[in-house]
Amino acid sequence: MAPSRESEPGDPLIGRDLGGVVLGRVIGEGGMGRIYEARQHNPDRLVAVKVMRPGLFATATLKRFLREAQILGQLHHPAVAQIFSAGSFEVAGTHVPYFVMELIPDARPITRFAAEHGLSITARVDLFKQVCAAVGHGHRRGIIHRDIKPGNVLVDPLGHPKVIDFGVARWCGADNATSDITSTDLLVGSVAYMSPEQLAGDPAVIGVRSDIHALGIMLYELLTGRPPYDVGRKPIAEVARIVQEQEPVPADGLDRRVPPHLADVAARCLAKKPEDRFQDVDELLEAIEETGRRAGGSWGRSPEADRPAHDAGRAGRDWRRRGLAACLAAMAAALALAFRGGIDLPAAGSQPWRSGFRTVLQADADLWLVESTGMRKWEEPFMQPPVSYWGPAENGTEGRLVYRFEFPAVSRNIHLRLVLSCFAESEDVNVHGRGAAALDVSGDGVTWVSLCDHLAPRRWGGDCFVDADLPAEVLGTTSLWLRMRFLMEGSPAPGGYAVAQFGRSSAAAAANGFEIAAICAPATAGRAAARE
Repeated sequence: MAPSRESEPGDPLIGRDLGGVVLGRVIGEGGMGRIYEARQHNPDRLVAVKVMRPGLFATATLKRFLREAQILGQLHHPAVAQIFSAGSFEVAGTHVPYFVMELIPDARPITRFAAEHGLSITARVDLFKQVCAAVGHGHRRGIIHRDIKPGNVLVDPLGHPKVIDFGVARWCGADNATSDITSTDLLVGSVAYMSPEQLAGDPAVIGVRSDIHALGIMLYELLTGRPPYDVGRKPIAEVARIVQEQEPVPADGLDRRVPPHLADVAARCLAKKPEDRFQDVDELLEAIEETGRRAGGSWGRSPEADRPAHDAGRAGRDWRRRGLAACLAAMAAALALAFRGGIDLPAAGSQPWRSGFRTVLQADADLWLVESTGMRKWEEPFMQPPVSYWGPAENGTEGRLVYRFEFPAVSRNIHLRLVLSCFAESEDVNVHGRGAAALDVSGDGVTWVSLCDHLAPRRWGGDCFVDADLPAEVLGTTSLWLRMRFLMEGSPAPGGYAVAQFGRSSAAAAANGFEIAAICAPATAGRAAARE
């Protein structure tokens, strides 16, 4: 439904008495009809009345409207908007169906409510659990919502959520036969919240786990403030490709307050294949409860979470299962945190200490930047929010970035994932010029080991991409240095691309600027022990 607005002048239904219910102003509008605020006389209360648009009485549309009333009549849950009655009235000789339902005054979509009230992670998860319970209530009655999105979950001023708009829901009867499968009714719902199988139009696999996917998108938005996929104003074919192929940035990579295990829950909901998601809402809720137990019974803001995102210690993540860095540890402040009790370093002879560094946007990477000679920042104007990059400041002049990371103990193993993006004019019509880059690593900032060098051979347009363990020459110290060198030829058009850059280039090319997973020896073990 569209946001609330005042009724259009001359709306013939304003003031209409529908058997003891008098229609007032329009408070919402959708493809099938309008929702009016109304006064019911017995009992005396404000209600909402959904009225089908006159002239939209095609068989499929009418059946869908009437089915929504039937579905609501089957649902009795505190987080589902309740239906009170249904009927029809005559307009110009035509019978117009309507139904009377619970009014949710001054309500906000769930994500907007969370943002406006500055809700903690705990409060957001509590809201989400109530929504899950309502959706699960429907599932147990054979009702698949198929259009779960923030706009269809309204929260009243007291913080009570209500799931609304079952207009495209699928209802399976006792024989498990669906009530609405036709050859022309496969792609229904809001495209931005559809699962891969919905976008593929495969009715055979659209079911409970399709709603689980939509719930995962909502959870991701609640935790990070943004959807997992950038699909705004894109053609349906492009949306389908993005949702079916791209992996979203982990939720805890966008907001370090998000517990890793809770981010894992959202990620599993968003699995491409239905069989890889939670099988039902009960399993999803149990996983959420487990994250609470692992977090000590709360998702609230801890003293660590009140620090800037880059200064929060984090350990204990199965980074190999994620395929990337799994523990996010304090960077330059790691040792200082250890002395303040923020990190407990293991004693000699104990298990290795694991830490990690991950950046999602270029601003995160800048926390460990120690040199930026001959470089400038720029932004892609079409990215929302804008994403910044480093690129050479002048054509024909080599630029250099140097980053330094400190570990709380000497390194035994370091895994690096990083991409330096370079383009050639012949490869992309939007690029005006060509670029090349090189990447070096060091354990002390003096002796460097080359991981990728496209400058010496002048390999224009070749990305420098690393996803591997670093060589032994850079291990055995508490430091890691990254040196990136860039060269660009040709003048980019105003507002156009730089052609040699470091930063987040695209979700398909690199989910993050760089990620580092380090296995460190106990602090007192020294260099020799680290090399064993």
